Amino acid sequence: MRAVAIGGASAPALPAALPAALPAALPPGRRTAAVAQSSRRLAAASRGAASRHQNSARTSFWGHLAVLFGALWRSRGAKATSDLRAPRLRRKHFPWPWPIGSFHGDLRRRGAAVARIPEALVAGLEDLASQTLAAEAANEGEGELKTPPFLRAGGSLNRAFPDTMSWHWAQNDQGLEAFASAARIVLKQLGDEWALVAASFVVAEGGCADTATKFHVDFGPVAIPRGAACTALLPLHPKHFPEDQGNLEIMPWDAPPGKSCVHRYSRGNAIVFDGKLPHRTQPFAAETFAQRDRDAAASAASLRGRRILASMSFARVLGQAPWNSAVKQVISGYGAPVLRPVRKVCRVVADPKNRVCDAPGSWYCVGQYPPALEKLIAKRRNFAQIEDFNRKGGKSVCLHQAHRKGAAWSLRLARGSLTALRIWRSDLHIRQRHRRHRLARLARLACCYRTAERLRAEGHPFPKNSQQSSARSGKEKEASRFAAASQPLRMLCISQLPRTPREGSRPVPT
Repeated sequence: MRAVAIGGASAPALPAALPAALPAALPPGRRTAAVAQSSRRLAAASRGAASRHQNSARTSFWGHLAVLFGALWRSRGAKATSDLRAPRLRRKHFPWPWPIGSFHGDLRRRGAAVARIPEALVAGLEDLASQTLAAEAANEGEGELKTPPFLRAGGSLNRAFPDTMSWHWAQNDQGLEAFASAARIVLKQLGDEWALVAASFVVAEGGCADTATKFHVDFGPVAIPRGAACTALLPLHPKHFPEDQGNLEIMPWDAPPGKSCVHRYSRGNAIVFDGKLPHRTQPFAAETFAQRDRDAAASAASLRGRRILASMSFARVLGQAPWNSAVKQVISGYGAPVLRPVRKVCRVVADPKNRVCDAPGSWYCVGQYPPALEKLIAKRRNFAQIEDFNRKGGKSVCLHQAHRKGAAWSLRLARGSLTALRIWRSDLHIRQRHRRHRLARLARLACCYRTAERLRAEGHPFPKNSQQSSARSGKEKEASRFAAASQPLRMLCISQLPRTPREGSRPVPT
């Protein structure tokens, strides 16, 4: 028996003796129909068997579900392993939408950027480093200082640092404040959420072999992500670093894996790099920096033959940040004390010594602002309020603006608050005309009443009409009281009174 393809499936061929097996009594026509019907039934049975075979080979729904969950579990394990090996760059930790080439763009793309520090600040830090090293050398035999502003830590704390290096950490607020001026320039570039958490002088004496320095990261714990902490290195001594020794080697994030580049230190340029950026000190010989001091001008004896950098550690200090404790742990591991962070805002305003008040315990304090705000404070304008009852001179801001814009302002005291009602230019002339008419009427009434009183005092016969007009109502008396209380109006009334009235004349109101 041979097999033939039916509907894409293999089925047994029809038996050759099928026509002979049929009853011989059937007519030829019916025999042909019976053979065709049997063939169709056999073909249908063969197709059904083939389809059942294919369905049995397919994966069921539960099998698909099991494969899906297995793939998800494997991807989850691979992601956790990759996070432990190298934390990926998360966008939420870099909120700077700055282009490539700027400070923020370079720090986000490469992991390092350069900030410019003024020469005056660099020279001040250099003098402070010289004084610190000289004071430590002078007090080595006499004992420890009473309250030293800097604490020395050797390079043996970490295997990535050579033994010839030492760190002189600021151990109180006074020492940390010495770096504040230079740190605020970097903080201005980083943002308001950043703060200076530690600062030190990095001093290298002698040489540094290639095997003594290794690539490392400053903030290595997994809890500290990229963009949460960074370090700034500012060269102080010597003024000119060699091209191929004693500089900084970094592995930028945008470079191929294992590829490093060298950043040459230059005076006034502080390199700011992320806490997750691998870096190391470029090897240098012991006589390299000693030769630089001999060629340069005379410098302090405590700085000769040494390589000195100013190191500043920054972190994003947030209230509920998960990396706050990890940052403190890293700072303590380097031998530095944990101090109060220094932010971008100056502490001059908060210092009680800079508060200039009217009297001790007075509620009114004008303050003494930093020099950077002098231009802004000079633009302020005085304003009047209800409490300024004993204030002399000056105009309020609303009146100043009204005269400047050409509008009239009417001030009234309503329910204990000073209310300013603006009158437009169209109503200005009408109100001024009404005011002039009202003052003129009061002046005439006051002049009439005072003239009658003067004539009666001098013994002149008092005119009947004037007496009736003055005694007709109390409005004229009220007008005279108003004139007596108002100095300008009283002078106006007196100047209009005749000195010697004519005989027979009577002061008829005009």
